[in-house]
Formats: sequence, structure tokens, C-alpha cells
Amino acid sequence: MRNLSILILTRNRLAMIRRLLSSGMFWDGLSWWRNLSFEHYADVIVLNQNSTDGTAEYLNDLHSRPYADPQWVEHVPMNYNAGCAGGRNALVSRLHLQRLDDIVVFLDDDIVPTSAQWLERLVAPILAGEADISGVDCRRIDVHGMTYVDASAPHYVSGGWMAVRAELFMIGRYGLYFDDQFNPNYYEDVDWCLRATALGARLVCVGEIGLLHTPEPTIGQNLAGDASRVKFLKKWAGKLEGIQT
Repeated sequence: MRNLSILILTRNRLAMIRRLLSSGMFWDGLSWWRNLSFEHYADVIVLNQNSTDGTAEYLNDLHSRPYADPQWVEHVPMNYNAGCAGGRNALVSRLHLQRLDDIVVFLDDDIVPTSAQWLERLVAPILAGEADISGVDCRRIDVHGMTYVDASAPHYVSGGWMAVRAELFMIGRYGLYFDDQFNPNYYEDVDWCLRATALGARLVCVGEIGLLHTPEPTIGQNLAGDASRVKFLKKWAGKLEGIQT
């Protein structure tokens, strides 16, 4: 059996998580995987980080459906906000990965599928044996820690719509987890991708695949981004120059 797991974090964004999980195109993407063969299994797991806006009740309703329901969702409640890195690590640990070629897909809750082929296009490079990491928002980072779009030779892909070959997370293999010093968010995906590619992981940009990101930036998020950038530059001091080629 080859497993594919869709991992989603959410916190007090009921309208967004409902929009994603009620999208026919979202579920059509999973149907493609499940229809490849009887050995292809897909699940959707949502980590609810202490939401107080009705998210828990909504996810509990999806979770209470029969397990055989193709739109069954596993609801994992958490009584605190673990941030992006901590939340993703918690979900990956929950998978108990066994097969090197299983696939882990991360999606932000504010993603909107616009094509039923979104999943097929996202994981195609991994299935073809051409990549260990594939993503949509592909960027490079300069020596000052500033990021810019470059799909031709990216240093990283955004963790909000990224597929990863399971081997990269497996203890005894790569054992790469997100660094939770970057909580609540920002730069955890940059750092993770740089560490992965430094160990030989292959990263590919898939470009437009039928996913739309609809973020809502806030002052708090901007401050978190600035704080994480400072931490990132401290961690990677003297190393960024070597990856600019």
C-alpha cells in the first residue's frame, strides 16, 4: 500500500477551513490518487490549534462520518497553538511513516483548489522519481535573508502547498523535522528546504497547478516574519553566501 497524507493546520479560521474541505475539486484531487490502484490510500488530517470559533464542532462532524466515507477527515484537537513548525511536526509524528515512498502533502487552510488535477500535478515529479520535494510557490533567498520568486532555480518552496517524499521525515533516514524556533510562523519552510537540499534532497517547482493561495496578512504576522528572519539569519550566518550559485 502506498499512502498519501494531506496535512492541514488551522486556528480560528472556520470560514477558510470549511471552504477548503467543502470544495469538490479538493476531493476530486484525492479521488485521482485513490483510483490509481486499490493499494493507493489517501487521508486528510487537520490539526486544530485551540480554535474557539466553531472550528472544532465543524471538524468533529466530518470526523464522525463513517471511516469509509471518501470525505472523512481526521480531526486532531490541540489545546494550545504549536505554530507552523510545531504543528507540522506533530502531524508528521502522528503518521508513523513506514514506507520511504509514501507522500506527505502540506496545505494551508486558506488554499482554494481551482482544478481537479491539483494533486496529480503537485506530486507528479515525486511519482516520476525526479524530486523528493515539490511545491508551487518557489523562491530563492539572498544573503540578507530576503526572499524573491524564482521558479528556475529555487532554494525552497513554500510549506503551505508542498509535497514531500516520506523518507525525508523518517528517523534513521533523513529525519528532518521543522525547527520550532521559527514558531509561530515564517522561515520554517525556508530553513527546512535548505537543510533537506544540503543533504541531497531534490527540490522541484511545479508552478501553476490549480491551487490559489488567499492569505490575509496582519500586523502581527508581519512582526512574526521579522522576528523569524532574525532567527534565520543567526542560524544560517556565514552559510547563505555558499548557496547563491
